[in-house]
Amino acid sequence: MPFFDAIFTILIKPLELLFEVIFALSNRIVPSPAINLIIMSLAINFIVLPLYRRADVLQQEARDTEAKLRPMADHIRKSFKGDEKTMMLQTYYSQMHYNPLSSMKSIISLLLQIPFFIAAYQFLSHLDLLAGQRMGPIKDLLAPDGLIAIGGITINLLPILMTVINIVSSEIYTKGQPFKSKIVLYVSALVFLVLLYDSPSGLVFYWTFNNLFSLVKNVFYRLKDPGFVFKILCAVTGVAGIVLLIIKKSSVTNRQFVFLMIFAAALIVPLVLHFVIRKSADKAEYKFTGVDKLAYLFSVLYLTFLTGFLIPSEVVNSSPSEFVNDAFMESPSKHVWYTLFVAAGVFIVWVSVFYLLSSSKWRKIFVYVLFSFSVVGTVDYLFFGTKLGILSSELRLEDGLSFDTKTKIINSIVVVLVLAVAIVLVRFAPKAIGYIALIGTIVVFGMGIKNIVTIEKSFADIKANSPAIEEPEIHLSKNGKNVMV
Repeated sequence: MPFFDAIFTILIKPLELLFEVIFALSNRIVPSPAINLIIMSLAINFIVLPLYRRADVLQQEARDTEAKLRPMADHIRKSFKGDEKTMMLQTYYSQMHYNPLSSMKSIISLLLQIPFFIAAYQFLSHLDLLAGQRMGPIKDLLAPDGLIAIGGITINLLPILMTVINIVSSEIYTKGQPFKSKIVLYVSALVFLVLLYDSPSGLVFYWTFNNLFSLVKNVFYRLKDPGFVFKILCAVTGVAGIVLLIIKKSSVTNRQFVFLMIFAAALIVPLVLHFVIRKSADKAEYKFTGVDKLAYLFSVLYLTFLTGFLIPSEVVNSSPSEFVNDAFMESPSKHVWYTLFVAAGVFIVWVSVFYLLSSSKWRKIFVYVLFSFSVVGTVDYLFFGTKLGILSSELRLEDGLSFDTKTKIINSIVVVLVLAVAIVLVRFAPKAIGYIALIGTIVVFGMGIKNIVTIEKSFADIKANSPAIEEPEIHLSKNGKNVMV
């Protein structure tokens, strides 16, 4: 796989997969592309909200430090010139334990937006489900909106609206800051306008809704206790949703009713947890040790190799010939390497981004969750991931994926027991977690390599036994007529 393709697969494909999963799930519940775009936007924004919140904290720290050092730095710049000025500034920054590169923290939010924008662009620009779908005055979500027509000229309104909301949000976010702190956000707003002006209206609507969410978020940040206010609004929305669903139960299907009731109830949970956790939050101490770091590292590696290397290699190794295209004769192991890169993007890159931007408390939670996922995933793979049916050439089970009630009950009981064992290990033998994850990583990686070796041997046999494909020769006349069909 070429270098840039590998980077794209690691950074962007996991996000694109996340978009696809959210859109598909919401479309199964509410089959309306316009509503699915709103649900996808809200889901993605809430998922990355902790990232942006932490990025905002780091940006504010950088701005405060720069404001504190600016008077003396300006004095040095005015009083000295050339190398002397540079040496004085370096000495001053060194004495104040400040690194000028720390100013890069001010663009963390913008850097986080770039991969999410690319993934959204890739997914929504080629989503055939949006073709011909209307949304209010917009006739086709897979084409530019063209809402304003003046003579023979059409103007796309959504990108302009998106830019206005973006600029207003940036102005609220940078209120009271010098103009140089704002210029990057204004330039980025104009760049997005140029990039998205002729893009499909579904993509522009999604990004406009993102900017609207950002605007509301920035307004909340200006409040005294934005988190508590947000939890209250979520709880009120959840209660109102439950009441409305009970009243309008006949207008929705049973499946939609259950899903929406669960979603509405989930909106109430943050406010409840706020009062439950707050009492013990001040007394709790969270120490993140080297043992925790090793447990996190090996849990991430284990999940990467299990989901992206061992399982795909088992699937390909079950029938290598099914994954060989006779026209190109490429090794079927390329499918395994692709899934490994995607899994590395999910666990090693994006999970680690959340992990690195988290507090010690949340880093410990990451260790517990990842280790639990590793154990549960292993048990499910070994005992419940076999004899699922026949895979089609499109890697789909011919009879679909379904389990009988007995299997579901047994699986649930096993999962609960395994989680209980994992929690006991985390609580009473934290050092064991790292060793277990390390041993599991080595075993899974070794099994995957064994499968790859077997796949390559099978491919060599297939290639040796396949008939040679002769290149066709076409003879054309220089003088007479040639007829091409």
